[in-house]
Amino acid sequence: MKLVYLDETESTDLKRSSVAACIFRPDRALEYRKNLLFRLRDVFERNSNDATPFPVLHATKLPEDLSREKRLKLFLAVYSSIGDFAESIGRAGYSWNRQIFTKHKWISARFDPKIQARGAALRTVVLRTWHGSEEEILYFLEQGFSGSEYIELCYDLNVSLQAHTQLDILSPDQIEEEPLISGHKRIAGTYFSRKGDLIQSASDFVAYGFHLSDKTERTSFQEEILNSFEIVRSLVRFDEVD
Repeated sequence: MKLVYLDETESTDLKRSSVAACIFRPDRALEYRKNLLFRLRDVFERNSNDATPFPVLHATKLPEDLSREKRLKLFLAVYSSIGDFAESIGRAGYSWNRQIFTKHKWISARFDPKIQARGAALRTVVLRTWHGSEEEILYFLEQGFSGSEYIELCYDLNVSLQAHTQLDILSPDQIEEEPLISGHKRIAGTYFSRKGDLIQSASDFVAYGFHLSDKTERTSFQEEILNSFEIVRSLVRFDEVD
């Protein structure tokens, strides 16, 4: 089984919405959490009798009391743990200016190119992660994923899972010859994780690393973050953006 954690990014500079994925095996996900907690204790200088929860980690909104050095150390800790325990990472993204988003409503009932692009990116990531896989897959999104349309898309996926599973019951031989349908048989479901989930936060930091890679102008602080992101470059399975 594979666990696929998803996170979104919107770039106003590039006028693009994208969704990043961080993929773990279940046992490796647990090891990731333990390893990251070990590293975070050093970053936050926890003493030996302090086991209280850490602040919620978001790449673009780190605790204000952390120094520049500690913030860089935090990024290094997260990317190092991802590099050690994740199976792969990936991203898909679409420009808000694509004609299919500006002239048609086809993913969301709302006529909003940003939402159309978000939905398309989400579905592309789902397709790229299950197509050709022989293993069961669970998808996780953080509560608060932008817009109720995302929730609708997840329910949409679960509805299609029901339909495709019934088709498999009725015509298993024919379904096996249709990869875009048969692949759904391996999706166990789509779920929401609460803010503060350390494994879910991996996808947030992956998304931010991809985002920084796209920028043509970066601060020295961002350049140092990007240097740490290089740790996970070898894990990139797909990166499809326009």
